[in-house]
Amino acid sequence: MTVHYFSIPSASIFMVEGRDARRYLNARLTYDIRQMPSPSICQAAMLTANGKTEGLFRVASLDQAKFLLIADAGDRDQLRSALTRFIVADRVEVKDLSSEYKLVHTSPASQTLALLGTSAPEAGLTLLADSLLYRANRGFVEGLDLLCNGEFIQKIQDTLHQNGAREVSETSREIHRIRSGQPAFPSEIHQDSLFQESGLAQAISFGKGCYVGQEVIEKVDAIGRLGKRLVRLSISGELPSNVLVEGNVVTSPENAPLGKLLSVVYDPSENSSFAFASLKNNDALVPGCRILIAGLEGTLL
Repeated sequence: MTVHYFSIPSASIFMVEGRDARRYLNARLTYDIRQMPSPSICQAAMLTANGKTEGLFRVASLDQAKFLLIADAGDRDQLRSALTRFIVADRVEVKDLSSEYKLVHTSPASQTLALLGTSAPEAGLTLLADSLLYRANRGFVEGLDLLCNGEFIQKIQDTLHQNGAREVSETSREIHRIRSGQPAFPSEIHQDSLFQESGLAQAISFGKGCYVGQEVIEKVDAIGRLGKRLVRLSISGELPSNVLVEGNVVTSPENAPLGKLLSVVYDPSENSSFAFASLKNNDALVPGCRILIAGLEGTLL
């Protein structure tokens, strides 16, 4: 099987360290950081007090007082500002290492590990001299994320290329991501929606104690129902280029408003568009339901 790879140039990398780093991150993020062994990795969101999403990270616990936070995308200055907002007398420091490290994804994992001559990170992450790597599914066969300094990442890319690996285009990445149902920040997960609408339940630890946004998370969980939910759509043909700006209303075949389109990608191999949309949490909206966007017919996946 051919190895595929692509870089994620929009990634922001933050080092959070200090005596109070673990406690502070536990009070700032949705996952129970206190219980993370070292080394290990988890996914966690950073919320406003209203439960809206300010950032989505993979959090790597390097030791008891040192963590790497990796965000695929988002405004770097805003992410850092939100991350440090509640530091008062805490003995914790946040450093932006985005210019020093690069993020690359490869798949499948087994072939990549064989090429690199290293062992598999079964449930956590592997720390190497110049990098760290962890398992990640980005819409392809399960692969690996590699976070390395600039010099080492070039060596890895050269090794992959010399062994017949193929670089994946940005368009192909988006097709696979959306078709496989993987929402991203800030494309579909953002400050206009509650984090639970994303469906990323694995990023939330219930019963961990107080953190920013916890009251809203717990309230929604107690009610057991959201007002909106994130869904995937398949639309026949290619949507107009301005649809996300002007024609983003999703309707029923009878033109009753159902919600709005958040992101869309066209797959020429099937002459179909695939999209994420935020729709009313209506029991009648089940997979196979017909919808309309900009006059084109689609289906709820």
